[in-house]
Formats: sequence, structure tokens, C-alpha cells
Amino acid sequence: MRRFARSALLCVGVAYPSGLVVLWLALRLVSEDWWLTDSLLYLPRLPLVAPLVILVPLLWVLGFRRTTYLQGVALFVWLFPLMGVVVNWPTTIAGKPSLRVLSFNVNSCAAGANRVSNAILTYNADVVLVQESESEELKVELSRVYPAVHMSTQFLIASRYPIVEVSDPEKLAYGGQRRSPRFMRYVIKSPWGMVTFFNVHPISPRAALLDLRSHARRKIMTGTLFSDVETAHVSQNGGLRQLQIETVAHLATAESNPVVVAGDTNSPGLSKGIARNFATFHDGFETVGLGLGYTYPARLRWMRLDRIFASNFFRFVNFKVGCEGVSDHLCVLGDLNVSRGSK
Repeated sequence: MRRFARSALLCVGVAYPSGLVVLWLALRLVSEDWWLTDSLLYLPRLPLVAPLVILVPLLWVLGFRRTTYLQGVALFVWLFPLMGVVVNWPTTIAGKPSLRVLSFNVNSCAAGANRVSNAILTYNADVVLVQESESEELKVELSRVYPAVHMSTQFLIASRYPIVEVSDPEKLAYGGQRRSPRFMRYVIKSPWGMVTFFNVHPISPRAALLDLRSHARRKIMTGTLFSDVETAHVSQNGGLRQLQIETVAHLATAESNPVVVAGDTNSPGLSKGIARNFATFHDGFETVGLGLGYTYPARLRWMRLDRIFASNFFRFVNFKVGCEGVSDHLCVLGDLNVSRGSK
């Protein structure tokens, strides 16, 4: 019995890091292409470290030193690829950054437009991009500080510089219906010329995932959990979200102006769609951020949904997460300079 227990522990010591590697590759390479891996993207990854706490002392005490060292691989995979920890050297900024951009999903200003406005104004951004607003009061509050403010449906932009063009893109054909692309395009006349901004908020997976979870026990008992009928909602939801992301990325890539794309992407870390579609853009957090950068849910964060991307015209010099206590999301703030040699 003792030999069996030792053999079982050794097997687990090898299987655990192998399992984390397989999970990482599945999320990174398959991701939104399959409803199951798409669903797994949105689960907390902190509990995945629990076996490590038990395995390391047991393996060490029982003399499985090589297998103990193997847990270092598990820790690395959990910490960096799965949890998404980013480590960058601090940057030194000579003078004020050229452009400060703030993006914030304000949760319909449930905490009050005045509180949301105060949180935004604390950061003194040059351009503010708001999602899930539809609040005239917030528009009025920001208009007291920003000379250019525009609101359409759930999207709001406030800018120190003139907004010379606003585009509400055409609806997308998907599943036999016309669906909202869920983004807005703006052209701003900045001191460096025209800059195009995209304010994005693709469809949330919440309703589809809640529907899948609500009847999970019945579906497991009847053996229908993995049937196409039961998973269709998740698949369709993920497909629409990817189409919305692909559409805005395609337009952003085709722009002749410098580009900034910001908003609640509703796509967490290891999203294949984000990695593929924004490969030519700089992600502010990945470029100069530090730590996890999680933005949702605000009270117990485990996902980085809110992002700022910039084309090569700009260089990120600082990135932070803030605006605590006024939304179910946190805001993201990026400081950018014009890259050397840019025209």
C-alpha cells in the first residue's frame, strides 16, 4: 500500500505540471474556436496553484527531488502564461507624456455619474473613452472640463483636442441577423496631426455562460452537456464577439492615421482572437505594465478585459489600472509618446 501511495504521488507530481502545460496550450491555440476552451477562458486561474502547495513538501520529504524541481515548471506556467503576470523594467519619462488615454466601462453609471466623473477627472487624461454609459449626466459633467465630448448609444468620448469625425459603423451580418459591431470610430486633430481612436465593447459572454451553468447538473445527468444544442448559445456568442473584434481590428489596421484602440474587449488573457487580430499593435499593459493588470470584476479581480492598443506611431511609457469603487470594472490609463522618427 505504501509503495502504491508513493507511485501515485510520483505520477501526480508529473501529471500536474503536464496538465498545466496542456491547459495553457489549449487556451492559447484553441481558445474561442471551441465552446469549451472559450468557456474556460473566463474561469479564475488562481485555484490552479492549490495542488502545488501540497505536492512540493510531500515530494521533497519522500525524496522525489527531481520531481520536486519539476514543480518549478508548474509554477512558471501558472504564474506567467496562465495568470498573465507581466514584468517590465520601470521607464523614466523626460517631461510630460505626449498623450494620456483613459478607457473605462462605467457600468451604466450605477455608482452615480458624479462619482464616475470625479474618478475619471482624477487622472487628467487627454482623451477619455467610456463604454456602457448612456448617461447624459456624465456627458454634462465631462463637458465642464473637456471642450470636445460626443456620446452615441453606450459609447462616450471626451477630448482636449477637436473631434473632427465620428463614424458609427454599419451593422454586421451574423446568424441570419444584423448585429451591432459594438464600437465607434473617431478622428481627433491632435498636435501631431490626425489620430484615429476606436472605442470598443464587444458582446459579453455573461448571458451565454450563465445559461450553460444554470442547467449544468441536468445536462450532465442526461449526457447532453456536450451536445451541439446545449452549447450552441456559447458558440454563437463567441462567434459574434470574434467577428466584432476582427471587424474593428481590420479597420484599425487599414487606417492611414496613427491609431489608438481602447475599451472593454470582453476577452481575457490567452484570447486567441485578441492575439491574432492585434498582433501589429502595442498592448499598453504588456509593453510597460507590471503585475497582473486585472480589471474585472472590480471587487475580486481575475480577468484583464480592458485594454489600450496603439499603432507604431506611439510608444507606451506608462500604464496603470485605477478608478476603484465606482464600477464593476476598473479603468485603464496609458501614457504615450510619439515614437522617434514618426511623422
